[in-house]
Amino acid sequence: MAALFVKELLELLTKLREAVTAVDAKAIEHASHKLKGSIGNFVPQSAFESVLKLEGLCSGGSLSAAELAYAEFEKEIKRLIPATVNLSGLEVRR
Repeated sequence: MAALFVKELLELLTKLREAVTAVDAKAIEHASHKLKGSIGNFVPQSAFESVLKLEGLCSGGSLSAAELAYAEFEKEIKRLIPATVNLSGLEVRR
């Protein structure tokens, strides 16, 4: 289960980063929503709340704060990735 989570997490993080760079509200909201569902079982509440905030900003049309919210989320999730990768037994290139 951890291996599947890590694989999906890395793919969704890439999609989210690309959406934020492109300032694509619909793509940000979609990727955030998928991440929110995935991380709810694996990550600390602070990471879950940051992706929830990002999703809410985009659904509310506040893209100006999306880049900052993404940076906050990325900081939270990057602390989790090494521990999760160790749990999954996968070798991950970042």
